[in-house]
Amino acid sequence: MKNKFFVILLLMFIPSLVFSQWHWVRVPYLFTNDVKFEEAFELANGEILANSTDAQLLWTFDDDATTLGTVIWSTSNTSLSDNDKMVHVFLRAVDDSSGTTDWVVMDAVMTDESDESEDSKLVFKTYAAGTQTSILTLESATATFLGTVTVGSAGSGHDVQLFSATSGDHFLWDASEEALTIIGTNGQDALNIDDGNVDIADDVDIDGTLNVDDADFDLGSELNIDGELVCIGATGDGATADGDNDLIVKGDFEVDGTTDIDGAMSVAGKFNFNPDTELTISGDSITVTQNVHIVDTEGDAATDSVQTIVGGVEGMMLILSSASSDRDPTIVDGGNLLLSGDFAFSNVADRIVLIYDGTNWVQLSESDNQ
Repeated sequence: MKNKFFVILLLMFIPSLVFSQWHWVRVPYLFTNDVKFEEAFELANGEILANSTDAQLLWTFDDDATTLGTVIWSTSNTSLSDNDKMVHVFLRAVDDSSGTTDWVVMDAVMTDESDESEDSKLVFKTYAAGTQTSILTLESATATFLGTVTVGSAGSGHDVQLFSATSGDHFLWDASEEALTIIGTNGQDALNIDDGNVDIADDVDIDGTLNVDDADFDLGSELNIDGELVCIGATGDGATADGDNDLIVKGDFEVDGTTDIDGAMSVAGKFNFNPDTELTISGDSITVTQNVHIVDTEGDAATDSVQTIVGGVEGMMLILSSASSDRDPTIVDGGNLLLSGDFAFSNVADRIVLIYDGTNWVQLSESDNQ
């Protein structure tokens, strides 16, 4: 009774301690020790501030007026269940419709009380566009952000560092250097992009090896590489290179299209054409697709003639032979063929060599090897 009487006297004579709608204001220099309500304490509006059968509420006021004090909630209730809300803390104030709104809310929830490995979580809520929304959940060892995460402000940033399970490996956004750095493990992928595009509007510096597996390059302009390959372009005058050993190919080099070489080409090894393929004369014409062909008569006739050759590109060399010693096609001087005279194949070993000047096929040589 003495303790209760003392508390009543304090409430009567200290007007700066106000309880209303669960609001409380700190009274500096009021108490230097804890004030503990061991029994039920009821406010004027009927709200129960502390109930000795379920909870105890302690406020600690320090001598330092700038310290807000400590609030502790505890319960001896033995009938708690999973997901029971242990504490519901909110900041309530008048809203623009003269009503009241819980502007900031924190819920402490006991998520697993049914076994010896108890779990709990804290849920923080704020208002966004007039709707109370969860923004942060702290559960077990996981923090879940349910909104935008902003670190620093424009012009006043901060470093962000994420660590991996390997010592020394980390992901760092360095605000002062304005750089993103990934420190990974040698020989392992540090960045994987399984789907989606990567757009880079500035330079890319690679100080190691660039491995490209089964990739297509869609170049809107030139691809410049400062190293063994100087320039491969898809526009302008085509592919260019400048300097010694600009293009080094170890293995097969296949070109599906036209390659223009403005200068000398030196071949230290062997230079060979693809194996010959057969062309059948059709209407005194053949259409070439490569540098070496064998020619057969239309319908396997004993004789036939070629008066027009289609499919050449300027500077292309063409070597022709016969498909059979029993059938004799003749390359005729005329049309788009400029020869020293008609050349008739009489043996599969016969050859004629032509070069295309952009308009006509001009004879370089012929060989009758029967």
